[in-house]
Amino acid sequence: MFVFSEPRVPVMLSDGRILLPRSIIPSYLSHTSSMKLLIGLTVLGFLSLTYCCEDPAQGAINLAQNGAATQSSDVHPILGTASKAIDRNNQTNYHIGSCTHTKLEDNPWWKLDLLKSYRITQVIITNREDCCKERLQGAEIRVGDSPNVRDNPICATIMDVSSGARIPLCCKGMEGRYVGVFIPAPSSIVTLCEVEVYGQKIEPGPRVCCYLSHHWSLAIPVILLQNTFQFGIRSADLN
Repeated sequence: MFVFSEPRVPVMLSDGRILLPRSIIPSYLSHTSSMKLLIGLTVLGFLSLTYCCEDPAQGAINLAQNGAATQSSDVHPILGTASKAIDRNNQTNYHIGSCTHTKLEDNPWWKLDLLKSYRITQVIITNREDCCKERLQGAEIRVGDSPNVRDNPICATIMDVSSGARIPLCCKGMEGRYVGVFIPAPSSIVTLCEVEVYGQKIEPGPRVCCYLSHHWSLAIPVILLQNTFQFGIRSADLN
């Protein structure tokens, strides 16, 4: 029988809450809202520095390959269509014919329908390199069950396009059927040369997430039951 005891280090649940061991909170402050906020912000800052997203394991299945892609518009009836981002071709030159391209428009988007919901751990974007890579600066990766891309929560925002074509983004187990790339800006274009999506089937039972080891340097997976402890801090949006 699996027995779960109170953690001795901060624990991040898959729904965004952070649970703190009672031992690190003075009893006379444990119910003080301001103290909870201070501790929550401190732990959030530390987690943001230590959380890492590893490359997919060898043999991991790219869920995008079996999905269906659409986008807000097509700049050309053959070149630049939405399916070019899931054609298993990582060429980064648009003119070779393996990258998507919307029209110049307000709030453009690209969307992948996985056909059923998954627990998404990672999305990898391959950006265009023959020109215009800055177009993805500020693009939001959204994951959820709404067919409307803008209605789904944000997994990550692309903040840097200078480090190469391959952009790995962590979704930390967000659940959803749809994975979208959305640029919330006027007069913009979405261009993607490949999109890979990795995750697992959603199974009933305990969820898997991460917590920091006793050395505060390694995130390791553990099985956590939601609402195990009454004391919890609802974190700011970690996605």
